[in-house]
Amino acid sequence: MNKFCAAAASLLLIFLANISCSINAVNVLDYAAKGDGKTIDNEALNFIGCNGVSVSNITSEDSPQVHMSVYQSNNTDIGFVNIKAPEDSPNTDGIHIQNSQDVRVHNSDIGTGDDCVSVGDQTRNINVTDVHCGPGHGVSVGSLGKDETTTVQVSHITVTNVNFTGTTNGARIKTWAGRGVQLEDVIFAEAKGTSASEVAIKLDCSEFVPCTNIVLDTITLTSAISEKQLISNRNHAQGHLKNTVLPNSSAYLVTSILHSSVAADAIAHIHQHKHFEL
Repeated sequence: MNKFCAAAASLLLIFLANISCSINAVNVLDYAAKGDGKTIDNEALNFIGCNGVSVSNITSEDSPQVHMSVYQSNNTDIGFVNIKAPEDSPNTDGIHIQNSQDVRVHNSDIGTGDDCVSVGDQTRNINVTDVHCGPGHGVSVGSLGKDETTTVQVSHITVTNVNFTGTTNGARIKTWAGRGVQLEDVIFAEAKGTSASEVAIKLDCSEFVPCTNIVLDTITLTSAISEKQLISNRNHAQGHLKNTVLPNSSAYLVTSILHSSVAADAIAHIHQHKHFEL
């Protein structure tokens, strides 16, 4: 790891490792960015090759692309940040983490036109906690494995105590089909709020390399639209449920095993142990 890191907010600054950033506000429009989610401007704030960075008390508004990204970095702490962009602004992820380890995002309010927090390829030990998310696409692991020339390893991702408000999804995993993606040890726990789309929980893994040890624990998501029912969609994800998980995907689990001659026994096993494997 290079002991220098680069941070950009439409301008380039060089910091030593083990830095602490505490800035009142970063508005990319002040740097001539258009903030429409389409024009290729610099992202609001990038940390590349950093070690031991602490970011707090930052407001990022109307970034043209990702508001804040962490790349090739270790031991990063991002807390008490306020990130906002219009609900219809594409590609305006709040915080994107890739090729990094030991990253913590906490005590923050994020509402954009894309993912509140997105976790990309080659990441491990990521913790997202005490975050208000919405509008946006929720908290996403992926998309993973877009570059089919690289084997992707992602593990130990923990998302806890997130409050979703009108997001497209709550918990979401997305891997590219047929790619070498190894995703394991992911926990979504203590999540609550509302979903603007029918699929509140979406775990979409590859049939060639299924996701393993995915835990859903104490999740209650309801529809942002009155009287609309929500569903949970899981494909090629292996793991288990703990405590109450709503929307419940038992129907999907039952459907996936009806081809078995021991379907009745398998259904009973699901209801008793809440284990899922699709």
